[in-house]
Amino acid sequence: KILNIAVVVRDTIPLLRAALPTTLEIRHHTPDEFIPVVASPTQIQAMLMNLAGNAADAMGGKAGYVDIQLTRITASEDQARISPNLSPHMPYALLSVKDNGCGIEAKTLERIFDPFFTTKDVGKGTGLGLSIIQRFVSKYDGAILARSTPHHGTTFEIYLPIAGTKGSTALSGRASSVDGSNPSQQ
Repeated sequence: KILNIAVVVRDTIPLLRAALPTTLEIRHHTPDEFIPVVASPTQIQAMLMNLAGNAADAMGGKAGYVDIQLTRITASEDQARISPNLSPHMPYALLSVKDNGCGIEAKTLERIFDPFFTTKDVGKGTGLGLSIIQRFVSKYDGAILARSTPHHGTTFEIYLPIAGTKGSTALSGRASSVDGSNPSQQ
């Protein structure tokens, strides 16, 4: 399904505010433009909820922020070299989720997308959230990248091809309709 990811992100912010601790400031910027991607609104919401929840956990109960940004970009040669799933000079929706939490060490960062890998205490996490996000993103011919510095926070970047472009699943016939509506009404 082709949807306006900007609407989905905007509509998810109130859900995040209700679900996350009040010590976590939620900053966000979503453009007013139509940014069409092939995706499930429920899966986009689940990605945001998981990444923001992880950001809250990274604060360890202290005050902090999660910054959610959505932009339309054209992938550079350098970005395409970082991920084999990105094509240079192709348009993408870039959904960035950044926090100022404890950060992730390089050794741990290498494994964060592995199923069942977790750094959380027993009973606090299954280790499936990030691996599921990676599968969602891959299903839509996108890419997810993570950058982090211990004690300085983490940034996740999700790249989803703009619908109707060469890298988009919309051209392969998997997209059936266009939807810019509120995902909670579907």
